Amino acid sequence: MDKQFTNVDMPAILAGTGVALAISIVLLHFGAAVGLSMSPDTVWEQDTVVGKVIAMNLWVMWAQILSALIGGYIAGRLRTPVPGSDPHEREMRDGMHGVAVWGFGTVAVAIGVAVIAAITAISPDAAEVSAQAERNADVLRMNESVAIISAFSMASISLVAAVASWFAASKGGDHRDEGTDLSRIVSFRK
Repeated sequence: MDKQFTNVDMPAILAGTGVALAISIVLLHFGAAVGLSMSPDTVWEQDTVVGKVIAMNLWVMWAQILSALIGGYIAGRLRTPVPGSDPHEREMRDGMHGVAVWGFGTVAVAIGVAVIAAITAISPDAAEVSAQAERNADVLRMNESVAIISAFSMASISLVAAVASWFAASKGGDHRDEGTDLSRIVSFRK
């Protein structure tokens, strides 16, 4: 096997991705519980749409960046260092592992959204929601505008999360190399 490829620490990447996805799911569930989510049957009232969209996007930004930071940190901290590499090379490798966490997580979410969209498209409720939206052209136009604004916001947030994951993985790698003791922050021992 190619020596360069063996320096990719897949267990560290998968561990970081798993934790990042779990944190993201939990935070998005909390957001949905208080109305910070968008579904096909969401009706946006003209007088509250701006506030709701801003609040929803801020919550998604918080959830995505926090999960990317934690997942990236885990990947960087768990990555096996390459013997004899200089500090810049370690930073690059740790950061790339963080971006890999972000990439794997983004692809997993995209697959999940596609599956949910496919299931929703064949459910009878989706047809009813679609018919209701067609009856009210103003609501449909507003929903399209909200969807476009949200899509651009989510894409921007995702790119910021990639940078956050790189940064956190580099910090995790620094902590690994320096032997940083985090027991004052996280410890289950007495």
